[in-house]
Amino acid sequence: NNAAVNPAELEVCNGIDDDCNGLTDDGLTFLTYYVDADLDGFGAGAGVSSCNPIVGSVTNNSDCNDNNAAINPAALEVCNGIDDNCNGLTDDG
Repeated sequence: NNAAVNPAELEVCNGIDDDCNGLTDDGLTFLTYYVDADLDGFGAGAGVSSCNPIVGSVTNNSDCNDNNAAINPAALEVCNGIDDNCNGLTDDG
């Protein structure tokens, strides 16, 4: 019922077995995406594997506080009683 699904088709990331080989989205590159709630470029939480980018997500889970964009691994540490740069140390340096 779908002309785009047949043994001559290339597999595309769509959750369908486009090439009729019995496998869905096979041969495609899947990455793990993590929600970036504060949009600082660093994610957190459980990852979701996808062959398409997920809006609002990134491919790292290194944010120690995904509710505050000023706290992330690229942030400069300031004297404030908080681990601003997510290295596990408070007010270091």
